[in-house]
Amino acid sequence: MQTEQIARQRVFCRKRWLGKVFLTLLLGVAAFWLMTGVTQISSRVDVQEEGTDTVYTVYAVQMTPEEIIAKTGIPFGPNDRYTIEEEVSPGITMLHVYHSVDLYLTVDGKTVTLPVTGDMQKEKETEELPPADTAEGVRRTQVSLADALDANGILVGERDIVSLPLTEKVYHGMQVTIQRVSTQRTAVETEKSFDIEYKYTPLLAEGETQVLREGKTGLLTRYYEDTLVDGVLSDRVFLDATYEEPVNQIELLGVGPSSYIPSTLEAPEWLEFDENGIPLNYSKVLSGRAAAYSAYDGAKTASGRDAIPGHIAVNPEIIPYGTEMYIVSQDGSYVYGYAIAADTGTALMDGLIIADLYFNSYEESCQFGIKDIDIYILE
Repeated sequence: MQTEQIARQRVFCRKRWLGKVFLTLLLGVAAFWLMTGVTQISSRVDVQEEGTDTVYTVYAVQMTPEEIIAKTGIPFGPNDRYTIEEEVSPGITMLHVYHSVDLYLTVDGKTVTLPVTGDMQKEKETEELPPADTAEGVRRTQVSLADALDANGILVGERDIVSLPLTEKVYHGMQVTIQRVSTQRTAVETEKSFDIEYKYTPLLAEGETQVLREGKTGLLTRYYEDTLVDGVLSDRVFLDATYEEPVNQIELLGVGPSSYIPSTLEAPEWLEFDENGIPLNYSKVLSGRAAAYSAYDGAKTASGRDAIPGHIAVNPEIIPYGTEMYIVSQDGSYVYGYAIAADTGTALMDGLIIADLYFNSYEESCQFGIKDIDIYILE
């Protein structure tokens, strides 16, 4: 009796031990499949190829999806894809096979081949899908061009030009071109040359010039909004413009001592000259040294007259304001011309000079320097 009880205990212990060993082996196998990345799906797998109604049933244990697909005889290329629906019915797993089609895309200066599969479709069609192959033998998908580009990481800007509608379904061999459209603000500058204004002077040799004021080129700037397609200008819209006026250059131009008279006053018609250019209508001659000066535009003289060549400075106690005269150098090499007493100055009042002759520019007055002159007081 005791012997039978001991025997039963040994059998019970052996069963428990075998159960533990089986459980350990089962857990080990499961761990192996998990660690090696091999997918183990339920024993019954229904396989459906995209665009067909045929369903292949495979009873599989410890098989990868690729091995299951191979058992059905469905071709499965390197760019083909599959999705798994687990437990579509108790104990049944559904495996969908999607065949890749090639989309040829030209964008950003190069042409690439994009693989497109049916699982890239974002919004599924509610109606029954048509066959994947058309009568012409071209494999088609239900994936829109927009979804295919998005799935492949191709961004399409709002203004970009796509050669086919983004809603069109992708088919094998489809060729698409994306033209990148961008805008930019462009400034177009046009220079405007300045003119040269000449002021004639007998103080320079004939034809010789001297710059009194540097000229400055004007600048017209037009602003446009340019539309570029793949970096090439396709449209231009005028926006606005700015304009900087040119500044004319002023130069002294030598005309020689005998052909130019600095005074801008018009001599009276009654004034006559002898063969040497000396006035015939004068009451007396005053001789002495003369200097030269200039002033800013619009300046007035002490008598209230405009400061212009011909209105000269004198000592009004010797030559009253308004006196008409004609001025030449004592050696006859320089002619200032017809003049009117209109201004004065310290050097004149101190008797250092007999006259201060007005010129248009500081440079011209400096070139005159100091000269001995004869002043013919006109009658």
